[in-house]
Amino acid sequence: MTRNTRWLGRIVALAVGIGIGAAAAVSANYLSPGRAPFSTGSEYQAIVLVNGQALFGRISGVSDDMLVVRDAYYVRNQVNPDSRELHTSLIRRATEIHGPKQTSISRTQVLFIEPVDPESQVAKLMAKDASSPIGR
Repeated sequence: MTRNTRWLGRIVALAVGIGIGAAAAVSANYLSPGRAPFSTGSEYQAIVLVNGQALFGRISGVSDDMLVVRDAYYVRNQVNPDSRELHTSLIRRATEIHGPKQTSISRTQVLFIEPVDPESQVAKLMAKDASSPIGR
């Protein structure tokens, strides 16, 4: 192994370490208990869970163990058996039979959180739903 290769390896290892440390610090800051309200600079957040499910909503509280999401939505995909076309719907949790006003998620189940762009299709659908009589 040449001297330049060893230095390059050390630099790459250092950069990876700094990146992991920065990601951990940002996550710890955003998910700090008592921090209210959670903000990513966006009205809505996408919360992706370790099982692959995604929720969209407003994070309104963070505790040691839980994340509280208001105005929560999730995506439902259905395949038409005749045409085999995929139909995607955005479902508001409050319209479910038990009508939850908020959703509490164990922090251990959160993989990552991202802001929802106000111009995204998801944000536009949520805004449209919120302005309808059913969405209120």
